[in-house]
Amino acid sequence: MPKILINIPDDLLEMVDRKSREEHLNRSEATRQALLQWLRAPKYIPPKDRPGFAELEARMIRAARTNITSEPAEVLIRRGRDNH
Repeated sequence: MPKILINIPDDLLEMVDRKSREEHLNRSEATRQALLQWLRAPKYIPPKDRPGFAELEARMIRAARTNITSEPAEVLIRRGRDNH
């Protein structure tokens, strides 16, 4: 198995060592498991790129413009959604 050398901050290494002891793993196995979990994780999609974001943003802007009660736009949208 190939070996790699990585640099990590001392506090992160302490966290790795602590968690490794709790899980009864050595550093190498803990690192392999963490890397596999990261590689298998779904790709992060920023909120602005998620389906429906543009519509929600437009509704929030409209609610903020028509807000005469000084309530946050999110509250107005939720109230409008729940009353339909």
